[in-house]
Amino acid sequence: MDKDDDGPRQGAALPPLSHEAEIEAVQKRLTLFASYGAVANLLGLLGAVGVWRLFSGQDGIQEVMMISAMVFALGLAAAVGSYAIFRGSTALSRDADAIHREAGDDETALAAARERQTEAFGRMQSGMKILKMSGVCFVASALIAITGLFSV
Repeated sequence: MDKDDDGPRQGAALPPLSHEAEIEAVQKRLTLFASYGAVANLLGLLGAVGVWRLFSGQDGIQEVMMISAMVFALGLAAAVGSYAIFRGSTALSRDADAIHREAGDDETALAAARERQTEAFGRMQSGMKILKMSGVCFVASALIAITGLFSV
């Protein structure tokens, strides 16, 4: 890639405009990932609250489990947020596909479709970053809970 190219490029190259079937397939995969993240963090949160209630008389364990539960809750919120971002991204991608199909030879409409597709791709990348943060929260919270239980 030359340094004299037009416009900045960040991350992966922009994919071509997608068709409805491709958009649906991507949406299913991304929402599946977000669902897995949400379920994992929800189960971790319920487990941390369960251990917190089980050892109600021991302050050290309760403090560790409360911290762990808060981090699991943060991961759950991130997973739900990434799900919402993925839904918005696929809606923008559908709009871009519709504009592209209706545009014909109209360069202005084609440029608008490309712009929407670029925005949808950027939102999808943002949703993936947030989903990765949800996974990090799950791992960190599980480690906090396990090491806290062994040390107390």
